Amino acid sequence: MNRLTAIALAVTLGLPSGYFARGVLQPPVDRVASAFALIDAYCKPLFQRREVQVGAEMVQLPYTVVVEHWAEPHSQIIMELNQFSCEISDSLAHFTMEERAKFEALARAYTEKEFPALAPDEPIGVDQWDLFALWSNKYSKNDPRRRGVILARYQQDGPDAGTFMSVNWSAE
Repeated sequence: MNRLTAIALAVTLGLPSGYFARGVLQPPVDRVASAFALIDAYCKPLFQRREVQVGAEMVQLPYTVVVEHWAEPHSQIIMELNQFSCEISDSLAHFTMEERAKFEALARAYTEKEFPALAPDEPIGVDQWDLFALWSNKYSKNDPRRRGVILARYQQDGPDAGTFMSVNWSAE
């Protein structure tokens, strides 16, 4: 076998073998834990009016002038940042039903523990949503002091079946 044939054979067999071996050797990613790691690292400090720098592990996606979009490539969790909110979602790759249930339960417990000044609030006009939970500091909707957390999903299935947790703060 000549040298060129050996190289071609190594590349032809080696690349696919390496790709599939990577999947076996790389441990599965806990996407829900990754989502809450992002909430801890970015959303909670921003809510507390602390500055944060987006880490090198995040990949910036195209964004509008108002909203920055970042993705954590291993878990495929999205983070959206704007002037008054930080949102974590599974919009790139929706959670499985098991991940969804885990995320919802942890989001409720996390909000009660980490944002004790917020209380469950009654959302208005979201009857058609599959999931919508709101915690706020009870200021009226248009009050600049209003702060809160939203846990939501528009549809059970389909393209709008993404689940998100949005941490929102006021200008004051």
